[in-house]
Amino acid sequence: NLVLGPDNKLQMYMGQITTPLEGPKSLTYSKESLRKEILEKVKSVPLATRTTAKPDGEPLIILIKATKESTYKNKVDIMDEIAIGKVKVYAIVDIIPQEEQLFE
Repeated sequence: NLVLGPDNKLQMYMGQITTPLEGPKSLTYSKESLRKEILEKVKSVPLATRTTAKPDGEPLIILIKATKESTYKNKVDIMDEIAIGKVKVYAIVDIIPQEEQLFE
């Protein structure tokens, strides 16, 4: 999950916000931060989700959630990084109150 906040802030977590498997942690929109994180997850998630029924594992799924204060540029930057990382499954979805609290 990528949560876009006010003032170019960005938070990432994996799983559910109430019981995250990882994070939340702050990222920047730079290639040293966001791109690096996406590229690592594109490789690690399929390895971590392998089963005998799915020997290649599950693909990385990114949910993009934006606060009202985030900018259009932030959304474009996220979409660019998703394209660069060759993420095949992603969606822009509504943010929930617990996620908005990440920026308080």
